[in-house]
Amino acid sequence: MLWKTIEVENNKRALIFRRNRLDNILEAGQHKISELNGKVRIEIHNAETIVNDFGILNVKAADIMPTSC
Repeated sequence: MLWKTIEVENNKRALIFRRNRLDNILEAGQHKISELNGKVRIEIHNAETIVNDFGILNVKAADIMPTSC
């Protein structure tokens, strides 16, 4: 099979690995993945958990970027 179709649910992300390296991150929706470049490993994770694990906060760009150089 040359193509694999996956459905990623809302609030989830699919991590695509090729040759044990992260190749792509897919958002919610239906995606076709080519298997021509070798074996593909797909891991689906809850996006809210990933954000919380990394401690990402909702911060405005003005809060982190200096206004003067």
